[in-house]
Order: sequence, then structure tokens, then C-alpha cells
Amino acid sequence: MFFQSQAAYCHTRVKLGMTEQESPDESSGSEEEPAAPAPVAGCDHPVDMAVRGEWEDLPAPAMPVILHPDAFIHREKIPVSEYPFHCAVARPVDKREMASNPKAMAAQKKEWDRLRALGAWDDKSVVEWSVVKNRAIKTDETVHVGRIFGFCVEKNAELAADNPARKFKYRSVFEGNHVRTATAEQAVFQELSSSPATTEASKFNDFHGLLPDNDSQVADAVQAYTQATLKGTETWVRLPRDQWLPGWDKMKDPVVRLVLALYGHPDSGGHWERHCEDHLHKIGFVNISNWRSCYWHPRYKMLLNVYVEDFKMSGPKKNMQKVWDEIGKGLEIEPPAPLGLYLGCKHDYFEATGADGNPVKGRSYNQEEFLQSCICLLYTSPSPRD
Repeated sequence: MFFQSQAAYCHTRVKLGMTEQESPDESSGSEEEPAAPAPVAGCDHPVDMAVRGEWEDLPAPAMPVILHPDAFIHREKIPVSEYPFHCAVARPVDKREMASNPKAMAAQKKEWDRLRALGAWDDKSVVEWSVVKNRAIKTDETVHVGRIFGFCVEKNAELAADNPARKFKYRSVFEGNHVRTATAEQAVFQELSSSPATTEASKFNDFHGLLPDNDSQVADAVQAYTQATLKGTETWVRLPRDQWLPGWDKMKDPVVRLVLALYGHPDSGGHWERHCEDHLHKIGFVNISNWRSCYWHPRYKMLLNVYVEDFKMSGPKKNMQKVWDEIGKGLEIEPPAPLGLYLGCKHDYFEATGADGNPVKGRSYNQEEFLQSCICLLYTSPSPRD
């Protein structure tokens, strides 16, 4: 738009037949035709030298706007909400509880063992950071270095203790907010964008699953990000001391090369989304225009939403398992299950009779147990004044 505005400005000046030093009142009155202005590359209209010299000094064009008086009303930083509760929040587990809880310790061991088995980093590449740093400086190459740390949470802590959906989950993640280059500068990333499916898309998926002969199911990708390879700048990581292999204790600052798109890396989300989407395209899914991470399978009439590692699919019951099997050939997913608990919210199925007397079916969204846990926490927690 800026270039087009400049071109229009040039055209107006040429049409008037004047330069910066001339105006209609100052014209000599000669009837001679003005000399043809010289053409300027990239402009549809020829312009004179005076106008051409002004291009760099011209301000950006004023674009048309529509004033919205409401936009100037003060925005409350902490708005009053009808539901003043945080939803879909996992309960954090501190180090003291993790060290004394067998289930939490088992989750920790499972996570570290799994990442090593997957080859998330290359243990054989272990080397002193000073060696990598000096080599990068000498060859003028960019390398990144960061650290991997772990944390534990309890998912669905609001559910009953014997509910299988309530479980400890440990994650080993890359500290993406503290990454340096060989010259100790703050690292700059590609910031690959990823866009999970929206809540609106999820509810439309629920509607599609309620159509005659249709059903809805969900499945989780197993450690989604680490199914994708980390690309771009070579990245080295420091592991916690309790994860060092024998012989590393003789080293001063051992680092290993990061191979997979580990959680926490600023570009991991984009790598996983592209890896996932590439496979979905191979098995016949197509993107739904303007609805990111939403896919349609024209042959099997299946609608799929992907929210990071959570898959929700609806469509004809007869095609459901067939499509899940196709997805599982390129992505590691857990066995699919009927739609129930999804993103921390229960999707309860119901049947009723409509106003016209015909049977109807639907989904209700239930977070009653979570609200009850909030109230229990409120009344059992010590008062700040105590």
C-alpha cells in the first residue's frame, strides 16, 4: 500500500505538470508542452526528477480507519468474571512430596528412561562445553546451549483418588527462556508458529459426532513433541547431575547434542505441528480453511481436531477404527477411547425428548468435580492471617 500511494502521488504531480518550485500561479504561462518526465523503475507512471527525489522524505500514507469510541474505554486488568476459578489446571508437586510418593517417583523414572530410549539427546556426543564453544567461535558457526530440568504435577487432582484419570505426570523439559550462544549472547529462535484447535472447533466436532450413525472418540499422542526432530540451529544441553552416565563426573561441564523437539524449546511446537500435519495429509486428511489444526477426511467423512497432543475425532462409527489405525501408522498414539474427559472437562452424553416430541441427543459440559475441589481447598487451607 505504501508503494501504491507513492505511485499515485507521482501520478498526481505529473498530471498537474509542476515541480516543487512551481505552482499554478507561478507558471510562466508558456503554451509549450512540458518535457516528458523520465520513467522510474517500479512505478507505473513517469515522474520528474524533483518528485523522484522526494520519495524517501515522504511520510507513510494515512490509511482509512473507522473510529470505535468503545475502544477507548478503560480496560479492567482484573475483570469481574462469573466463574472466578482456574480450570484445567494440574496440581503442582514439590520436590519433598515427589521424593516421598512412590507414584511420583515412578513417573519421574519413567520419563527419563523413555527420553533416553527415544534418543531425545545423543549421549555418545558428550563433550565439554568449552570444546563446543571454542570450535563454534573459531568456525564462526552459531550453536545454542541450554539445560534440561524436570517437574511433576498431578493431573485431574479434583477427581476421586481411585479414578484412573487421576495420575502423576513428570515432564523433562528444555529451559527455553535461558539459552545462550557460544559467545554467551541470548539465543534468537525461529519462533515457528503453532496453533492448536480452538474451543469453538472442539464443540463443532461434538455436534458432528451427534449426527445419525456418528460417534466421537479421543486419543493422546505419546509425548507428542519428541516424535518430531529438532531442526535449525545445533543445540547442546546440560543434564541434571542425577542423570549423568558413569564417567561424566570426571568432566567439568558436560553437554550433549539435543536431537528431538523437546518440550520447552521455542520451536518444538512448530516442528511437532508440521510433523503431525504431514502424516495426516499422507493418509487423506485435508485442512479446513481458516480453522487451524482442524482436518477433514473426504473419503471417510471424519472430522479431526488436534490440540497439541490431544486428538478428538468424530464421524461414522463404521470408519472410526480404520482411520485411527491409519493415524497410528505414522504417529504414536494411545488407544482411542469414547469421548468423556477432554482437556479437563467432562463431555457427558445425554438423550432427551424435544419440544416436538422427537428424541434428541446432546453433550453437556461438566466441571462440577473441579469446582467442588476448589471449594474444599478454600475451606481446608489455612487462613493467610494465621
